[in-house]
Amino acid sequence: LTPMQLAVGDGLGLLLSVVGGFVAGRLAKIDEVHHGAAAGFGSLVASLLIGWGSPAQGALSWRDVLLPLAVVPAAALGGYIAGRLNTHTTRQPTP
Repeated sequence: LTPMQLAVGDGLGLLLSVVGGFVAGRLAKIDEVHHGAAAGFGSLVASLLIGWGSPAQGALSWRDVLLPLAVVPAAALGGYIAGRLNTHTTRQPTP
């Protein structure tokens, strides 16, 4: 793959991590950031297991190390956004 294709794939992967964290936080309605981070951690573990089972491709590059570490914070960001939306939608109007 070309560097541009790798960058687009990495960006989409992180965006989907944010969406997954958002969905987890929105469904939980409490501790949204923690639920989003847990969803990201589950994704990280799954990707590490898949990578562990695949044949080695040689030396690791910086993106092979940095991208998996960015999944959990990206999902936590999605949980944070869900928490902000949950707070705004459950707010009661003052009389």
